[in-house]
Amino acid sequence: MAALVAAAVALAAPSRGTAHLDQPPAGHTGGFGEPTCASCHRGAPLDAAGGSLSLDAPATFAAGEEYRIAVRLERAGMRRAGFQLSARFAEGEGAGRQAGELTAVSAGAQLVAAHDVTYAAQTADGARVGEGEARWTVGWRAPAAADAPVLFHLAANAANDDDSELGDHVYLASAVSRPAAARPLLVTGGTVVTFDAAGTVLADGAVAVVGERIAAVGAAGDLARRYPAAERIDARGAVVLPGLINAHTHAPMVLFRGLADDLPLMEWLEEHIFPAEAAHVDEEFVRAGTRLACLEMLRGGTTTFVDMYYFEDAIAEEVERCGMRAVLGETLIDFPAPDHPTWEAAVAYTRRFVERWRGHPRITPAVAPHAPYTVSPEHLVAAHALAAELDVPLLVHLAEDRAEIEQVRQRTGRTSIELLAGLGVLSDRLLAAHVVWPTAEEIELLAAHGVGVAHCPQSNMKIAAGVAPVPDLLAAGVAVGIGTDGAGSNNDLDLWEEVDTAAKLHKVTRGDPTVLPARQAFELATIGGARALDMQGEIGSLEPGKRADLVVVRATGLHQWPQDPAVNPYSFLVYATKAADVDTVLVDGRVVVRGGRVLTLDEQEVRAHAAALRARLEGGPTPP
Repeated sequence: MAALVAAAVALAAPSRGTAHLDQPPAGHTGGFGEPTCASCHRGAPLDAAGGSLSLDAPATFAAGEEYRIAVRLERAGMRRAGFQLSARFAEGEGAGRQAGELTAVSAGAQLVAAHDVTYAAQTADGARVGEGEARWTVGWRAPAAADAPVLFHLAANAANDDDSELGDHVYLASAVSRPAAARPLLVTGGTVVTFDAAGTVLADGAVAVVGERIAAVGAAGDLARRYPAAERIDARGAVVLPGLINAHTHAPMVLFRGLADDLPLMEWLEEHIFPAEAAHVDEEFVRAGTRLACLEMLRGGTTTFVDMYYFEDAIAEEVERCGMRAVLGETLIDFPAPDHPTWEAAVAYTRRFVERWRGHPRITPAVAPHAPYTVSPEHLVAAHALAAELDVPLLVHLAEDRAEIEQVRQRTGRTSIELLAGLGVLSDRLLAAHVVWPTAEEIELLAAHGVGVAHCPQSNMKIAAGVAPVPDLLAAGVAVGIGTDGAGSNNDLDLWEEVDTAAKLHKVTRGDPTVLPARQAFELATIGGARALDMQGEIGSLEPGKRADLVVVRATGLHQWPQDPAVNPYSFLVYATKAADVDTVLVDGRVVVRGGRVLTLDEQEVRAHAAALRARLEGGPTPP
C-alpha cells in the first residue's frame, strides 16, 4: 500500500472500540458474511478466562488520506483467528454505503467482499497465533468526500488447532471516525477568470476553498487577510479558471486509439469498432482504459466528463479512486453488448448501477440508449421512462451524420430528432451528443424541451460527419457543451484542442471571423458545459458556494509569450494555451494534479497495463 500516512499521525488519537459476545454494535449487518446478527449470539456466555477484541481507528480523517487501523484479538487457548472489517458512512445520504477503501497490510491478509462492502480479512487457513493473542494491521484510504462520519464494524473469531471454535463465539467491536475540520486553501496571486455571469476577471486574484466548496473569490490581498491560516497555492504568473467539462466521451476507448482511422462513421463503427468491442472489451479492459483516460484528462485540466460505455459500475469505481467528477451512462443497445447479452439484462444492470451510485458527491449515474439507429423506438421510450423513474440524466447520440438520419428515416419515416420528439423523449434531462444535422425547426424543438447538446468538432471533422450548427443552437437558447468523443475517433481527450478548433471551425464555415468569439468558445468547456449537463449550480464557474473544481495553468510558455493573460484572458486561453500548460488541478477541493503530475494514479502502472492490453488486442507480444 503506497504512501501510508505515518502511524503516529493515524493513531495519535485513535477511536477505540472494544466489545464482547452479545454486544453487537448498532446497525451491525452480520458477521462473516451472514445477513443478520444471529450468528453473533451463538454459544454460552464468555467464561472467566474471557476474551476481547479491540479496534484502533483514526478519531478524525481527512479526505483521500491513508491511515493504519490496528486490530487485536485476545482469547486464552486460541491458536488460530480470523476477522472481518467494514467501513461505512454512518449518516447522511450515503449512510450504509462503503466509505473509502480497505487494504491489507498484515502478512497473510486477504480482501473479500460481502453485502457490497469491502472487508479486509485474515482467514484461519494455516494462520497461527501465539500466547492467546492475534494482531493485524489494515490500511484504509479515507473517502474522497469527507462530509460524514465513518463507522467501522469489526467481527473476529478464535479457534483451536483442530479448527473448533472456542465456545463458538464471534467477537464484535466498532469505532467511529469523524471528518477533520477542513483547513482553508487559498489559490492566490494569479489572473482569476471566473466565467460568472458578469465575466469577472481579477488580475491579482485568489480563490478560497473550504472543504469541497469555494468559500470566496476576490482580490489576493483581501482574501489573504480573511484567511491568514490557509494553506496556499502560489498562482503568480499563472491563470486560475474553472475545471474543464468534457461533455461527451467513451473513456475506455483510449485503448482503441488509432485502431481504425480515415473512415466514414458507419464503416468505422460496424466493420471495426463493434467487432473489436465484441472480441476484447471486458471489465479488465474497461478499468485499464478508464484509468488511462482519467490520467490524460486530469493532466489536461478536465475535472468532469460525461461517459457512455459498458461496465459503467467498474468505470465509476475507477473514477471514484482517481478523484474526478463524472456523469456515467450505461449503454443500452439492441444487440448483444460486451457486458450484457440482452436488452433486459442491460436494463436490470442499469437499475442496480443507478441505485448504487445515486447521491454520490462526484458520480452521477445515467441511462444511455446508444442512438436512434441502434435502439428501437419502443426501447427508446423505455429508456426515457427508466431515467424519469430514477430521476437521472438520459444520454444519447443524435443526428450525428447523414447516414444515421437516412437509416432512421427509412425505418420510421422520420428524422432522428423528429422520432425522439414524437416519442416524447426530448426533455431537460436529455444530453444529446453531436447534433450535426438538425433543421431550423428541430433546433427550436431542442430549445423548447431544454435538451442539452455536446458539440464534438474534431471527431465530427475526422469522420466527415459535418459541422454542427453551434452558433444557431446557441442563438436559439440551447445549452451547448463541448466533448472530445472517444479517443477511437479523435484520437485524444484534449479539450484545449477542441475549444481552439471550435472557435476557428465555425468562423471558416460561416465566412465570418466574429462567429463564436473566444469567450463564448471557452464557455463551451466551462459554464456552457455545466448548463448542458444541468449542473450549472454546482460547477462551471468560480463562484462562492460552488464545488471547488479549478485549474491553474502556467502563462510563461514560448507559445504564450509575451501576451499578458489579464489583458485578454479569453484569447490567451483559447488561442495560445495548451493542455501541457496545466500545472495544478483541484476537484472538490482536493489537489489531484500538482506540478503537472497526477497524484491519484500511478502513471507507469497505468501505461504498462494499457500497453499490455493493446498488445493483446493487436495479437503481438506483451511489452516488458
